[in-house]
Amino acid sequence: RRPSDWVFKGRNGRAHPVKVHSRISMNDTLALKQAMLQGGGVTALPPYVVADELASGQAVEVLANYKLPKVPVFAVYHSRVQMPAKVRLMIDFIGTQILEYVAG
Repeated sequence: RRPSDWVFKGRNGRAHPVKVHSRISMNDTLALKQAMLQGGGVTALPPYVVADELASGQAVEVLANYKLPKVPVFAVYHSRVQMPAKVRLMIDFIGTQILEYVAG
């Protein structure tokens, strides 16, 4: 149970590190979301993951004037000469969803 370091950026672009002590730690976004929705406390999730919950009032944004650093998203798949169409479609779909959220 080592503390985690969350780094927030203020509107001025200045970084504000915060040492977070938690009882649970996960690296699964959907599991973190479920834990938060069931009263598990505060979590750092991308806005597109909790957009519906924020809109419905199930979740509330805290520290709205601060943003977490951007995290790259990777699609990892088995390398093949001819990629299956369903893999290509999924990669394209995910990319489109993320771009629509960022633009929108």
